[in-house]
Amino acid sequence: QVDGRTEEHRMFDPDYWKARWDSFRRKHLSPIPTPELTRSPADEPLQGWLLRQVQILFERSLRCKLRDHLGLGISLITAIFLGLVVGKILSSNPVLKSNNLFVSFPFLSSIVALFIGMSSSITEVLRERPILRREKLLKVNLTLWLASKFATLVLTDFIPIFLYTVIGMYLLQVPESVWTYLFYLWLISAVGVALGLAISSVPNIKEAAATNALP
Repeated sequence: QVDGRTEEHRMFDPDYWKARWDSFRRKHLSPIPTPELTRSPADEPLQGWLLRQVQILFERSLRCKLRDHLGLGISLITAIFLGLVVGKILSSNPVLKSNNLFVSFPFLSSIVALFIGMSSSITEVLRERPILRREKLLKVNLTLWLASKFATLVLTDFIPIFLYTVIGMYLLQVPESVWTYLFYLWLISAVGVALGLAISSVPNIKEAAATNALP
């Protein structure tokens, strides 16, 4: 009762109020959307998640590298310059059999390829150490991060190595050896990338000290 007194029986049973509430909800309230349950990465198969992580890290690393227009430009100009210098110095005789300096080309080209690879990677880990600290909190696999960085740098170093090889072979008048030397020098540049990343990963090393280790 309104005045606080109780009666022996209810005026309306609970089913009545439930029916009233259902009727009111259908007329005046929008249906409550059911949340979609998504699987967390921890619930996904381990192999699929690792492949997805590799893809994300590689794409991000490649985009960051392609945005560095200044670094890419310097790398291309350096490769062209070294190709011209080495080719001019060693092309003393247009006849290959009489050119005694040609035997020095594989050695000098190996040094150039190693330099190109190291110069592209020797500060990569240093510049991204703040990002690495944040990604450790997200449990990002650092081995996969390093592998994606290595693959990106080796891929982008192909163009400078290609320019150097084509220019050097053209000046030495040995065009038939372009693809052989290109593959050979590209592999050496990959070794240079690995050395640069190793130096850049040394704890507490400064960027100036890493750069001075390049020569």
